[in-house]
Amino acid sequence: MILLKRNFSWALIGNVTLALSQFIILIIFTKLGGPIAVGQYTLALAICAPIFLFLSFKLRAAISTDKKNEFDYNEYSLIRRLGNIVGVILVIIILIMSNYSFEVATMIFLMSILKVFESQSEIIFGALQKKERMKLISISYILRGTLSVPVVFVTYLFLNDLVISIIGLIIVRILILYTYDKKNLKDLGINQQNRLIFNKKILSLLLLVLPLGISVTIGSLKTNVPRYFIEGYLGQYELGIFASISYLLVAFGTMISSLSQAVLPRLSQYYGENDNEKFKSLLSKLISFGFLVGLFAIILVFFFGEIFLTLVYSREYAAYNHILLLITCGAIFQYATVFLGTSITAMRKFKKELPVHSSALIAITIASYALIPKFGLEGAAIALVIGFIVSTIGYIITYLNLIRN
Repeated sequence: MILLKRNFSWALIGNVTLALSQFIILIIFTKLGGPIAVGQYTLALAICAPIFLFLSFKLRAAISTDKKNEFDYNEYSLIRRLGNIVGVILVIIILIMSNYSFEVATMIFLMSILKVFESQSEIIFGALQKKERMKLISISYILRGTLSVPVVFVTYLFLNDLVISIIGLIIVRILILYTYDKKNLKDLGINQQNRLIFNKKILSLLLLVLPLGISVTIGSLKTNVPRYFIEGYLGQYELGIFASISYLLVAFGTMISSLSQAVLPRLSQYYGENDNEKFKSLLSKLISFGFLVGLFAIILVFFFGEIFLTLVYSREYAAYNHILLLITCGAIFQYATVFLGTSITAMRKFKKELPVHSSALIAITIASYALIPKFGLEGAAIALVIGFIVSTIGYIITYLNLIRN
């Protein structure tokens, strides 16, 4: 339990640092470029994130729960490299078929390259997480966060160019990957091989993790679908407003994500040992923690939301505090039940998450189509809340069915 608390502490420190740096970068774009700059940056993320999340196949979770060593690290790594190649090709195809300006298209392409190097670090984190070496992962996050902020600030302040800023972020990712992350992988005794052949075992691994890729992609789309509708019906200005406001919830989500990462190997261990008592005890504590975090977020936004939006962004953002409060009220469902998803992943029942995410995505898409053209950003917030509730119901039903069986 001491190791678990230490891992959570390190995971929290690393994730908070990374989330804070991303938040500061968003503030830099808001203050120096305005909502349109934020909207363009968010659009690039919204296009690239689902593609690379799908092709990542959530391999970090698959590696960290592979307690029986069914597959070798290099077999996971081969799938990751192939996925990255396909991801860049898909982004290029989307850009060819779209009518984005040259600047926006370049930004989206560079965002795909950024995702390639991030994904290479993520799979190394899977090997470290399996050994419960969260400290090393957190240091990598801290390096990424503390280097990215000054790079973006200097490039955007003097050049006022999002493309140059993203190039700076790519350079930071490359430096950390090759000077720190790969060194940690080697220290684990893992020698990375780049000449593996795609064989039947690789195919069986791909079929195993394919549901994870689909699930995590749908999970990303749940967040991004309202943004697509906002960009299409309302414009990049409103997209920038909505993205900036909703990003404030990342701070609370970071705590949830940190704890989920820290406990995943332990839950997998309890499940593998058939220690149901410890498994259920730990899970109940996690759900209670998530609920308390969500409740605290609601109280904070209700009393201090307008002040915070004014100080961090500007007075025009404070007028949208009611949207932030609405999203926060829905997020309490997600914070409380996300650990049910963690427990399902720990069981390696990867296919079971698909119906949960799919039903939530369908609900959000229908709600976005019906509400955003009529109610604007308020409609987008309501669509997210509906998705959170549907996802919560799905996780509860899925978990109870697994426990019965």
